[in-house]
Amino acid sequence: MNAEDAAGGDDEERLPGEPATVDTLADVAGLANGVSSVTSVEVRCPSDAEPPERVSSILVAVGGGPHAAATVDLARALAEETDAWLELFHVATDDVDDEALLDDATARLGEFERVDRWVVEEGAPASAIVEQSAYYDAVVLGSSTRGRVERFVRGSTTATVAERAASPVVVVSGDGATPI
Repeated sequence: MNAEDAAGGDDEERLPGEPATVDTLADVAGLANGVSSVTSVEVRCPSDAEPPERVSSILVAVGGGPHAAATVDLARALAEETDAWLELFHVATDDVDDEALLDDATARLGEFERVDRWVVEEGAPASAIVEQSAYYDAVVLGSSTRGRVERFVRGSTTATVAERAASPVVVVSGDGATPI
């Protein structure tokens, strides 16, 4: 299902402060045009996921890859557009200073205040994100950093989440030059 099909709503304008409908997810590419660190976005709605009527909570999967800054930037823009709450979510790994990564992501949000952060200490990132996706109206995560052959052999967190999440998934590609 593409973003247009997922939206299914009409083109009525919403009042200021009124939470956005899923139409905002269909228009996320237009929203991304105003975010300088973002090069592309794609909304994926798993076939068994129901698009939300409102976007009031967003799970932001924060990793240390080249799309991390763009992911946080787009999530903030989407949250501002929809008056949503952000949950910065990271699955602990041995090769990343988890708290420092979330500190940097939080700092990147600037004055944005509707945010919580959460580090999961164990488990596979894809499984943890999929499990938590049921509690949020949307998931925002960075595009895969694995090459085509490696994705075929080992899979990818992004592909797994996009296929199995219980809510729509916004996949973000960044310019790679903007550090988180």
